[in-house]
Amino acid sequence: MGKTIYDRVSVLPSVGQKRQEALNQLGIFTILDLLSHFPFRYEDIKEKNLLEIEDQEKVTLKGNVVSEAVVSRFGPKRNRLSFRLVVEHAVISITFFNQPYLKSKIVAGEELAVFGKWDAKRKSLTGIKIFGTGSSDQSNDFESIYKANKGIKQKTIFDLVKKAYQDYYELIPENVPSNLKEKYRLVSHKEAVYGMHFPTSQEQSKQARREVIFEEFLLYQLKLQSLRKKQKAAGHGLQIKYDVKDLRRFISSLPFELTTAQKRVVNEICTDLKEPLHMHRLLQGDVGSGKTIVAAIALFAAANAHYQSALMVPTEILA
Repeated sequence: MGKTIYDRVSVLPSVGQKRQEALNQLGIFTILDLLSHFPFRYEDIKEKNLLEIEDQEKVTLKGNVVSEAVVSRFGPKRNRLSFRLVVEHAVISITFFNQPYLKSKIVAGEELAVFGKWDAKRKSLTGIKIFGTGSSDQSNDFESIYKANKGIKQKTIFDLVKKAYQDYYELIPENVPSNLKEKYRLVSHKEAVYGMHFPTSQEQSKQARREVIFEEFLLYQLKLQSLRKKQKAAGHGLQIKYDVKDLRRFISSLPFELTTAQKRVVNEICTDLKEPLHMHRLLQGDVGSGKTIVAAIALFAAANAHYQSALMVPTEILA
């Protein structure tokens, strides 16, 4: 049997039982789940020069290491790794907290790119991540940030997504019909998945998110339509057989005339009440547009047919 987009994530290399359990806790069970586990934000990791950056901004700076990396310990489990970097003829201090294992990657005389938070007053950078020269981690200007847990790291999720995309690219389903894609100028879902995980620009990320949201709403609407069709076929709703003349007299007794929109909505709701189907309606309108009287008319129709009804209102002013 050939591979499918619904294969378990355990088919990927390096996904053992513990890692699979960590992924399952995130709601990731299949390859499709993994590819649909989109980043919730992106870090801008493109290199900047010192004149561009602002205080406390997260930036990537590249320069030459001009000192040995020194690890200082304070407390039983706390430590600080420090070294200096020459960036555009300026010497800046780099500090990493509780990451002593990075010392082996910092070699005096070599070029290094560091991502961290800039302190303009102290001319220093509190490091978050380092990149070696030509590092594949810095091939894009954006880094995807995923929801993770104690059992699996950000980098691991990214690597698994990358492997899954490479191996299952052709099997990613296209759920939006081509005519709708053309009408709304949407990229393919394959492109959208790539753009969500590996964006090279803000525009690519924007277009990818646009397609993903469109597909999500389309599938949601299709599920609703399917549910309504099943309910209509079952016909298990109550028929509210109110007296039309009584309803008209009630409306005529109001000290004002209904607007055209109110009349249309009242007609739609009252028509639904007479059908042996469940009614699903959301009445929308601006404050003061007359939604409450429409609800009152529906209540009257139910009472006229000897059914109970309820009107629920907020306990405090909302607008």
